[in-house]
Amino acid sequence: MYIHTIIFYMQNRFLSTEFFIILLFFALPPIVFPQALPTERVIHFSWMTFILAAFAGVLLWQLKHTKTNNLNTTPVSGENEKRKTDVQKVRAFLHQGQCLFAFGSLLVFAGLFELTGRFLFHTDDLTHLLPPVTFLGWINAIFGTICAAFYEEVLYRVYLPDAIKQLLKKRNHTENNNDAPSQKIMLICEAAAVILFALAHRYAGWLSVANAMAAGIILRRCYYKTGALWTNLTAHVAYNTVMTTIMLMHH
Repeated sequence: MYIHTIIFYMQNRFLSTEFFIILLFFALPPIVFPQALPTERVIHFSWMTFILAAFAGVLLWQLKHTKTNNLNTTPVSGENEKRKTDVQKVRAFLHQGQCLFAFGSLLVFAGLFELTGRFLFHTDDLTHLLPPVTFLGWINAIFGTICAAFYEEVLYRVYLPDAIKQLLKKRNHTENNNDAPSQKIMLICEAAAVILFALAHRYAGWLSVANAMAAGIILRRCYYKTGALWTNLTAHVAYNTVMTTIMLMHH
């Protein structure tokens, strides 16, 4: 109870500082210091991938408990509990549909941008990947793929849009005494998160940036529709797996 109160206080009191730190150390570095992508490399994920995933887990835990603190919980009767369970089943079914739609859309746009690069600019953005040579290498690659997707979904689809909205909403309330975020504020929040996500992929070329921008919109829409992180994570991991398989075959 006390830790929830502390988290809630810190979230509201130091939101600007927290946002600046996360922006400075996590969102901006891949944009300001992009690393050149080699044309041929072995599938490998460093410990930094796991550290970023752990950071995302802590951040998600904080956001979850802050949100829980803002909710008013009331006792649930047996009949209401059954109705709630039925609603959850229907919602899970609809969420699966949103997940499949997002996954299919990601593949379609990736294919379109790849064809655009090949036929209009005569480029081949596919990196030639070499498969791991050991069983431990495969485990590391699979776990690393999940960790990287988890980190990106928490940061770009959950935290950044909400944090930017809260900061702009706070400023708007100070100037206009209005708690409701305007459509302009909502648009800025969504666009900023998508642009940051897209520019984080400029190490792979500008076609990859365009593809990442489309992916950011698709995945944010998926999260907006479901409110469930697992739908985004599943679609993201499935997409990365397909693209990695294609790059392995391309070699």
